[in-house]
Amino acid sequence: MKSNRISNSRSGATMVIVMMITVICTAVIIGVLFITSVRVSRAYDLVHLEQAFYLAEAGIERASAWINEKLGTGQETVFTEEIGPGKYVVHIKMDDNSPDSYNVYATGTVHKVSRAITVHGMQFVSWSQFALWYDKESPSGLWITPGEVFSGRVYSRPLMKFSRTGLNTIGSDGKRRGPALFTEKVETYQRRIEYETGAYPTLEKGIDMGVALQSMASVNFDQMRDRASYLETSGKGLLLEGNVTIELDGTTMTIKSTNVADRQAAGKPVVNRTIRGHEINLVYAKNYPTYSYTYYDERGRRQTKRVTESGNISIAAPNGFTGDMSIVAQNDVRIIDHVRYTDNPQTNPDSTDKLGLIAKNNVTVQTVTPAAPNNLEIYAHIFSKEGGFGVENYDTGSFRGDLFVYGGIANDIRRAVGTFATDGTGKRTGYNKQYFFDERFKRQRPMNYPYTRTELTYNEWEG
Repeated sequence: MKSNRISNSRSGATMVIVMMITVICTAVIIGVLFITSVRVSRAYDLVHLEQAFYLAEAGIERASAWINEKLGTGQETVFTEEIGPGKYVVHIKMDDNSPDSYNVYATGTVHKVSRAITVHGMQFVSWSQFALWYDKESPSGLWITPGEVFSGRVYSRPLMKFSRTGLNTIGSDGKRRGPALFTEKVETYQRRIEYETGAYPTLEKGIDMGVALQSMASVNFDQMRDRASYLETSGKGLLLEGNVTIELDGTTMTIKSTNVADRQAAGKPVVNRTIRGHEINLVYAKNYPTYSYTYYDERGRRQTKRVTESGNISIAAPNGFTGDMSIVAQNDVRIIDHVRYTDNPQTNPDSTDKLGLIAKNNVTVQTVTPAAPNNLEIYAHIFSKEGGFGVENYDTGSFRGDLFVYGGIANDIRRAVGTFATDGTGKRTGYNKQYFFDERFKRQRPMNYPYTRTELTYNEWEG
């Protein structure tokens, strides 16, 4: 009996041990399964998070397409789209700090897992970001000379050629003329550049050769005309007809018909208008219907004259312009005097004075009456869609001194502004270039200045 009791006791102890081991193993298995489940859940969450991110990015892409269509309308919107097991929601709101850009808030969600992206200051690249842009040149084979500085973006379709004439001489600013300097990225359609000995340019951010062709085709003058008409109702736009002369003086704008004698002879209205303290930020001059009148010549013969005013603007601001505005000509812009700011951004980088001069054809420095002065100053960004910026009669007459442009030039055709002799005589005609990019245009364009419509930029990306 005693022996039997001992056996039963041992059997009970064994049972307890087995049960404890079973409990422990079960706990371990449950723990492993729990950990595995958590890891699997986390893995799924990570997958869903990544998928949600891609959905949010898809929302940003759709937002960019919407902005391309609605840019400049002042509209805001919210939209959502379901894709597979997830969806995205996008809010597009105007940027309070800039009338030309948007803040975009996109959230992608997959199986209750969300990922958000916020883009501040989304906008298309403005043509004002270019220090120089040209698709052609006239005459062909134009040179870039020592001492020229380009501190904004540069694009060229023709072969870029760099001259050594004037290298190491002292310029009118008292500085030694070194090789041409580019502080931003240079892009050229050509696969090479050409330079004379010692004239290889300084390219601080390099040069991309063989890039895709760029185009001004998206710039729509009809839209700018319609916008000027729309803004006219609120006192911020001005739609003019025919050829006009505009003089800017502070916040005062004086507008006069250029063809005064013709209009008077034909009995057509003559524009002579002064606007003081204006808030105008877009001026557009469209063509005036062709008219005719009869007159008698010096021999008493009756003659008929037909007059076409195609929408030219002659511009002057010798005393300085105050404001933020784009001036658009359906045909040509003609510079007949200094065009200056009241608050010079060279001495005050915080100046808010900005001006865009936009022509469907040419922006020309006029050298016949009324002629622009020698040592001409132009503070503006210049845009010519189907023509170019240049100087009338650049290759005749006497030397006119410096042509100082503080802004930038985007034109279809790069035109000449002067000539220089390469035979050692030092003979020159036209102007000597002194071009400087307005660094403010990297951040903000003149009001109503056109966009490239091919490249989006933004100030900040979060997410």
